[in-house]
This record gives sequence, C-alpha cells and structure tokens, in this order.
Amino acid sequence: MEAGAPKAAAVMCRRVLYGVILDKKCKEHPLHEGLNQLIQTQRLPAIFDEWLPAIKDDGHDAAHPHRALEIDPDNICETMEYTAELLRFLYIEPYEFQQRKARGAAKPQAGV
Repeated sequence: MEAGAPKAAAVMCRRVLYGVILDKKCKEHPLHEGLNQLIQTQRLPAIFDEWLPAIKDDGHDAAHPHRALEIDPDNICETMEYTAELLRFLYIEPYEFQQRKARGAAKPQAGV
C-alpha cells in the first residue's frame, strides 16, 4: 500500500491466505471449503467467517484486469488488517503464549 500498489497488496494477502490454508492442512480447492475448514479446525472467532472471504475476494478481483478497476483502496487497507489479524491469531499469539509457559516452567515453585 505504501508503494501505491493496492491491487498487488490485495493479491499478496490472498496468497498469504493460501499459505495458511496449506500450512494448516486445509482443503485448497474449492477455496471456500478450505476457508470453512480453517475456521472450524482452528476454532477461529466468528468474525473470520466474514474476513476470510473478504481477503479471498479482494485478492481475486485485484488479480483480474477486468475486475481490478473496481478495487477500493480503503477496502484493501482493511483486507491487510484482516490478514494481519489472521496471522496474529494463528501464529503470533500461540507462540507468545508458549514463551510465557516456558518462562513459568523455568521459575522455581514458591513454597517448594
């Protein structure tokens, strides 16, 4: 987005979504089934029911010249936020929680 290429940003967000689908071993084709599987198996919050199709659709539209003219840059900013939240929820938060647990395990227990 900072480079002035919202269509490229949208396509990259969709590619990230595909990467998550593959990493989490969800069905790749048709993509909407993989999204539903991702939501169910990863126990994603309900808002992802709407966010994941938005990422998919914006990226699809941006990749096709006859649809790309209809892309709203404001929507792509939101799509990037949805993608970041997906990555935060699936990868960052679990990693940080594991770090917390490891710190707790390393501390001596009080009263022992």
